[in-house]
Amino acid sequence: MSEAYIYMSSGNGTRPAVVFFMVFAPPYKEEKRILALAKPLAKSGMVVLIPWADKQTKNNPMVDDIEGLVDAFMYLQEHEQVDRKRVGM
Repeated sequence: MSEAYIYMSSGNGTRPAVVFFMVFAPPYKEEKRILALAKPLAKSGMVVLIPWADKQTKNNPMVDDIEGLVDAFMYLQEHEQVDRKRVGM
């Protein structure tokens, strides 16, 4: 993954989290449909991590992307505001 965006609401305590990865993505990172899902989920109390791979713009996912997704999942499990038992993809 070349970069990632994380969305979460303010507040204390831990919360559930999700890695949201679109294999075949729109050609730009600020796609309204992606944000239309991520932002309300964050407001509802979830942490949403959206990793972005440069290859997504070409709709050409690679096996290497799997390692990046595993890294994103593990990052969320260790995040101080995430309930490590409630992380999904």
